[in-house]
Amino acid sequence: YAVYRFEANSKTPLRFGNITKNQFVDKDMKVGVAYRYQVVSVDKDGLESHPSKEVRLFLER
Repeated sequence: YAVYRFEANSKTPLRFGNITKNQFVDKDMKVGVAYRYQVVSVDKDGLESHPSKEVRLFLER
């Protein structure tokens, strides 16, 4: 799997690749910033599936 993180209203995501478990912890979240996440599966050739539904998170202090 790969996880794409979009910060606030950004259209350019940060990609976290080689996720091998069915959970993901983002240790780089900042307080007061809104994030959007999508997950894709990645096959052995590096081809990605359609992205999952978007999940939105906001870290309060």
